[in-house]
Amino acid sequence: IGLGLATGSATSIAGTLTINNTGSGKRVSLAATTSPTVAIGNLTVNGGEVNFTTGAGVPVVSVSGAVTLGGGTLAPVNGGTSATFNVGGNWVNNGGTFTPGTGTVTLNGSSAQTIDGSASTTFNNLTLNNSAGASLGQAETVNGTLMLATGSLSSAGNLTLGNGATISRDTGTLDAAPNFGTTANVNYTGATAVNTGYEIPASSTVLSNLTVNKSGGVTLTASPTVNGTLT
Repeated sequence: IGLGLATGSATSIAGTLTINNTGSGKRVSLAATTSPTVAIGNLTVNGGEVNFTTGAGVPVVSVSGAVTLGGGTLAPVNGGTSATFNVGGNWVNNGGTFTPGTGTVTLNGSSAQTIDGSASTTFNNLTLNNSAGASLGQAETVNGTLMLATGSLSSAGNLTLGNGATISRDTGTLDAAPNFGTTANVNYTGATAVNTGYEIPASSTVLSNLTVNKSGGVTLTASPTVNGTLT
């Protein structure tokens, strides 16, 4: 049982949307199509369950301001697995649950962003695409791909990568080594030349596959051991 806020393929909320409770066994769905486009100023979930779509699909959701989880569950796709979730402000988790599926959260603000709060968040894919950078104020986890498109991810020592996770790097950087799982993959993409950094595991047993698909090239500043495939 749920409430759909829109019946078309696009939903736009200019201000702040706050969900305090949806009732037992109920939820709020922000659009009725399977792959909607949803634009919100700020999103706050304090209770209940919030979805971006009523069915399986790949919704594209853009929150220009902050996402705040005070309680309840934010599950982007009801019945599906993937969503594209763009966030222009801070991500604050003070006790809510984020169910990422196989989707991607992209930090794409124009000023420095934070992932913070009193509780940790587990992401599937997390992309940093903000030249002003972002910082981690809490222990966070990425189980899929961490994409460093542009900007610096600060306090990266607070980040844990799941076993088999991938770091894909264009020009973005880490200011410290994350906590790697037993295996990790590293991809270099884009055109701008870079020097290797903290994305390369220090342990000789962790780096599985290393892929260089960067026309500007990559300069090694360490001597990594590739245990899988070098491409």
